[in-house]
Formats: sequence, C-alpha cells, structure tokens
Amino acid sequence: AVWLCDLGLTCTIVARVPFTNIDWESYMAQVDGVLAGQFDYSQLSSPTGPIAYPAGYCWLYAGLRLLRLEIMQVQILFGLLYLGTIAMVLQIYRRAEVPGWLLALCVLSKRVHSVYVLRLFNDAVSQFFMYAALLLFLKGRHFWSSLGYSFAATYLQKWV
Repeated sequence: AVWLCDLGLTCTIVARVPFTNIDWESYMAQVDGVLAGQFDYSQLSSPTGPIAYPAGYCWLYAGLRLLRLEIMQVQILFGLLYLGTIAMVLQIYRRAEVPGWLLALCVLSKRVHSVYVLRLFNDAVSQFFMYAALLLFLKGRHFWSSLGYSFAATYLQKWV
C-alpha cells in the first residue's frame, strides 16, 4: 500500500513539479566529450566545472544522450528506478521488522524524490545497486550481493 501511494506521488511530482536543471546540462556537456573520444578526465569540463563522478555514469548518461530522450522521458525512467529502489528499501524494512509507520517516512522524503526525478542525479543509479546488494545479502545470496555491491562501488568507476 505504501509503495502504491508512492507510485501516485512520484507520478504527480513528475507531471506537476518543474524539472530542476542543476547537473543535467553539465552531465550532457561532459558526455559529449566522452562521445567525441575524450577519455582524459582532466580534459572533461562543463558549465559547472570539471567532471566529478565515476566513468560508468558517463556511459549511462551517454546512452541517454544517444537515445535522444526528452527530459520528461528520462524523468519517467528515473521514476521507475526510484520505485524499484523504494520497493527494495521497503523489503529491507520489513525484514528488519520496523513499525509500519516508518515505511511511510521512506516515501515522504522531498529530497529523495528530488534526487531521482527532478534533478536526475547520478547517485540514483548507485543507490539502486547498493540497496539491491543489501537486500540480496539479507536473503543470503552473498555471491549476487557481492556483484551488486561491486557494480555500484567499483565497476561503475573504471569504464573510462
């Protein structure tokens, strides 16, 4: 029920709250450099300064650039990523047997919705894989948990 309420809330936010172009323009400027063949981080820059995130994100955002998606379409993709992440967080809370009212607090965070669907920050991707790794660990799936953690923390940093 909490997840379904958050689905409605997330859809409402994407539909009614204006997109906040904090880093998107910078991501795209830096991605353009990578797509043009520039793999030296010291040479990648943007309106907000030098590149400051792992190389895997360059490739993720490069994929979004190559797909030529509109901002609203990317927001919907990140909304799905958010809803997948929150589904895992809710499962983790259930396994921890926390009181039900705490589940509601998970979905009421203005900041988390902003990171995922209003600003399209690159943190969203690593958070998805970190929560997946934690949930897999709690389920005793240590091999897959290690892969998820490795992907979130290491693999995404070594592609360029």
